[in-house]
Amino acid sequence: MPVIALPHIESWVPAAVNHEAVRLYDQLVTEEKSADGLKVLSRLICDPRMKVVWQELYKTKRNEKYETTDIFLHPAHVSHLSWAAEYRKQALELRKKGGEENERAVKLLEAEAAAEEGIEDFGADPRWSEQDRAAQLFLRQACRSAIDIEPVYLSEIQTTVAKLRTVAAGLRTLMIRRTILRSDGRMDLHRLMISILLVQSDAAN
Repeated sequence: MPVIALPHIESWVPAAVNHEAVRLYDQLVTEEKSADGLKVLSRLICDPRMKVVWQELYKTKRNEKYETTDIFLHPAHVSHLSWAAEYRKQALELRKKGGEENERAVKLLEAEAAAEEGIEDFGADPRWSEQDRAAQLFLRQACRSAIDIEPVYLSEIQTTVAKLRTVAAGLRTLMIRRTILRSDGRMDLHRLMISILLVQSDAAN
């Protein structure tokens, strides 16, 4: 099968997305569904309707004087340190509200933040910012979701939805959130794992 050339990438496509599109193209041409994949990729980087999508991902806030700032309207969280900062921010907001329930959530968020801070980000290209990396992931996931999707019957979806609703109702009844928290506010991982297994079992049956 002849190799399909990389389509022209429009000038309105952000540099980071342009770079990722080339990398994605190099992977797609080696795959069985290369023709389908390249059609999807072409739309993501050539269709004029995508221009507003990329603009939205990079849109920044305006201050009281309606002046442009450097703060993104939709800030990305890709790196572990970025997620850690977000968890600590949420913890701080909950701590200000006070209350026993919020304090439990604070402890969990701070534990999550500490865990994220202990993980190193390998393979991150220093040329691209956090927002750039998020836009690259968006391109890749959008392309992959369209290519790898498997058709299913509506009846199958409806059956699955019905089962999940039943499971959700059961979880609300059991108040699972309370059962996985010990009296000291820490998460009981053993109880959590049992709860997850029960949910998966119910969803499968």
